[in-house]
Amino acid sequence: MPNTYNTTLYTSQQTPRAAGARALAANTATGTLSTAHCSYTLLGTEAAGDTINLAILPAGATPVPGLSKVALSGDPGATLVLDIGTAQDLDGWADGIVLSNGGTVFFDSGTSPVAAWVTTPTPLVPDTNSANAVVTATIPASGASSLTASTVLYFTLAYKVGAGV
Repeated sequence: MPNTYNTTLYTSQQTPRAAGARALAANTATGTLSTAHCSYTLLGTEAAGDTINLAILPAGATPVPGLSKVALSGDPGATLVLDIGTAQDLDGWADGIVLSNGGTVFFDSGTSPVAAWVTTPTPLVPDTNSANAVVTATIPASGASSLTASTVLYFTLAYKVGAGV
């Protein structure tokens, strides 16, 4: 059975969800660019089908894949492939990005097909029974094996909220 892991940002945003102070701050007056930063340390046991909950963003926020990225603290030990999105579209933000040998990978660098939100700006739809959307990184089939524990993945999620989206 696939496992689900959480970043510290996601965990800190949990219950009570009704508390607006737990939502990420965004400039809603001008619709300027906002970013959420989170990190996840590989356990080395992650496998195909596993999900990492990255953050909770407000419904209506529009992802900006070209400015979103993940940086690695080092070599993950094997090629790690990730799809990034929400329940609305599990790979809408990034589709099949390949993380290997450390470095930084932008969300729009996946192979064909390009993630849906790269070509069509799409406001996030709220998750069921929520006013927000959980952003996840999912390891697709054959997306990981023999990963190195303690490698850190640093995510930057760029999005717009408000006017001009």
